[in-house]
Amino acid sequence: MSRSMVTGVAFTLLAIAPVNVQAQGEKLRGSAGADYLPQLVEWSLSDRAGADQAKAVHFERDSGDAGWSMDFLAVKSLDPVERAVDRDSARFRGKHMSVNAWHALGGEDLVRFTAIAGRVSRRAADAVILPAKTRASYAGAELAWEHARDWSLSAGVYQQGGWGGHSMESDLLRLTNGEPVAANGLHAAWRFALDHGDAAGEPRTWLGLDGHSGNRGSGIGTGLRHASDVSLLLTTRF
Repeated sequence: MSRSMVTGVAFTLLAIAPVNVQAQGEKLRGSAGADYLPQLVEWSLSDRAGADQAKAVHFERDSGDAGWSMDFLAVKSLDPVERAVDRDSARFRGKHMSVNAWHALGGEDLVRFTAIAGRVSRRAADAVILPAKTRASYAGAELAWEHARDWSLSAGVYQQGGWGGHSMESDLLRLTNGEPVAANGLHAAWRFALDHGDAAGEPRTWLGLDGHSGNRGSGIGTGLRHASDVSLLLTTRF
C-alpha cells in the first residue's frame, strides 16, 4: 500500500462525501501526542517518548451501521533548548494520513478497514556520530474484526523505513537517532481488553498477541532478511 494509493483513496472519499460530513481539529501537548502514532507499523521507545505535541484534523461520516473517517496528523517534539538559528532542531517530526471504513455485522461486531501512509524525520539530541537528520516513510493497510471494544482480531500488510540497509554508516546514524528497524511484510494481532477504566471509549489496558512475518533488518549494514516473530504484549495508559 503506497502513499499515492492512500492519497487516491482519500481524495475519492472527499469527492463523494455528502454535505453532512463532520470535521474537527485539535492540538495536544504532553505525552498524549504519542497516542496518535499509527499502530500498523513499529515504533521505537524513543519515538513514543518523543512525540509530545500533536495536531489533528478529523473528518467523519457515520450512517449508524456503516461509515468512514479520515485523519491528517502531525506530531513533533523539541530539544530541551530549542536553537533559534536552526528551526529543524526538533528530535522528532512526523506527518501522516489515515483512512478508516467500517461496517456493522450485527450485534456488537463490526469489520473495519484501515490504511495509513506517512513520513517521519528524527535527530538525536546528543548524537554519538554526525548530528544529522534521517527521514523514513511508512505505509500499511489492515482488515480487523472488532467486538464491543472487548477484543479485536486484525491482519494486514505494512512497509517502513529504518536501519537495516547496505550502508553501515547510514545504519549507525539511524540507530543513534532512535529509528526502528526497516521492515515489510505481514502483520497479525489479537487484542483483549483487561480494563476499560472509568471513561467510555478506548480501553485502558490491553493484552495482545502480535506477529510479524516478512523482511527486516537483521544487523548493521547487512540489508533485509526474512524473519518471523510472535510477541505477547501488555499495553496500558496512565
